[in-house]
Amino acid sequence: MKPKITIGLLCLAAVLVWTGLAGAQTAPPTLKVQLPSGETVWDLSGDWDAFIENYGPSAQDGTYPNVYRITQTGNAFNAIRLRDNPPQVQGRAGTPSLQGELEKSGFKHVEVVKGIGTVSPSTGQISEDGRKILIDNGTDVRVTLTRAGEPGKIKAMLLRPAGWKADWSGYGGIAKGESEFLFEARGDKVVVKIQNFTNPTACERDVTLTSDGVKFDGCRDLDITLRFDPNDQDYPFKGKSLSGDSYKVKAK
Repeated sequence: MKPKITIGLLCLAAVLVWTGLAGAQTAPPTLKVQLPSGETVWDLSGDWDAFIENYGPSAQDGTYPNVYRITQTGNAFNAIRLRDNPPQVQGRAGTPSLQGELEKSGFKHVEVVKGIGTVSPSTGQISEDGRKILIDNGTDVRVTLTRAGEPGKIKAMLLRPAGWKADWSGYGGIAKGESEFLFEARGDKVVVKIQNFTNPTACERDVTLTSDGVKFDGCRDLDITLRFDPNDQDYPFKGKSLSGDSYKVKAK
């Protein structure tokens, strides 16, 4: 009986080791780091999908995506752009984009570094899961960061508080109009509030997020499918409805 018992114990040990290794491989990366002082802060190191919105006196610079690489040492961090900003906006790949310090509750302070090199004190919020960041200088620029490769990055962009302006056309371009889309999170689902200004109507519809965009019904139109185009600085979302109407959507 001894050999059988020994073999059984060895098999059990092997299973436990394999289970431990498998668990280690699938465990999500840690999003926090402990400082020498014992304080725990968010670990922001890595690449983040960035969505930059210029407003107020800088509205002419528009909205556009980029990728920011954050390097963190202790509670201090800085970020660089991994892509050139669009032609109308200064800021080449490799130039500074953010800097600041962290504390237990989030940001101790954070600053946007513009493409021309000026530093703009800002306020910042980090989501409860540490995978989304909203930074706003309160004057002319807002930056939304989502962990690179996260499936929720399109959702994070859509949920901008100011909403989106939609230009639509149909019947071979003869019919044209403007609408407003305001996307909101309702628990696990997303809804869109639609205001059609050309043919005054308003409604609310459920939204389906896809791997490259979003789908929803309009107030009068069906199956509007919008795809995200990171290369279009003016209209990052474009698509058509079931009836063939074309939509171009830009940040308000």
